[in-house]
Amino acid sequence: METKIGDLTGNLEFSHAKISDLEAEAKTLRKSEQEHKTVIEALKTRVEDLEQRTNYQEDYSRRDNIRITGIKETPNGEIWEQTAELVSTLLKDKLQLPPMKLQRVHRVGLPGRSALRTIVARFEHFCDRETAMGNARKSKGTGIYFNKDLCPASQEIVKNQSLLLKQARPEGKIAYFKHIRLIIKERTN
Repeated sequence: METKIGDLTGNLEFSHAKISDLEAEAKTLRKSEQEHKTVIEALKTRVEDLEQRTNYQEDYSRRDNIRITGIKETPNGEIWEQTAELVSTLLKDKLQLPPMKLQRVHRVGLPGRSALRTIVARFEHFCDRETAMGNARKSKGTGIYFNKDLCPASQEIVKNQSLLLKQARPEGKIAYFKHIRLIIKERTN
């Protein structure tokens, strides 16, 4: 009996030592896990910051561009020179602008899928692009629309805020986008 009690006491002491070792290991693992979580959160923040900066840079590289929708494409397709001529004629006739230099004009998407593929026009000068955007309201009612050329992430942000813009204007508020940030102000009379 004394031998059995001695054996059980030895086993119990061994188990307590093992439990102490496991508790110390668990404490170390919890500490390590917390450090990893901190590192992961810092990396997530860094990735979000880099995504925002990348989107801003992409938007900046597109600042001389406008997107034009609503211009039908010729049934046989068209080469970029024909598209450039269409845009130049549109700027002159519909927006009543003087001739402006365009660096590049092309349609977006695969031909044949839609007769109204979007046109991206890159102006040689930013001020020409701004003038065209300022006169874009002259095309109201024609089914032709002019928009800034933004990266997909920025387009999504603007799209999500557009409902707020549409709600604010009938309420008599001034609402507009400054890049991708929606500005809503009360009118002062």
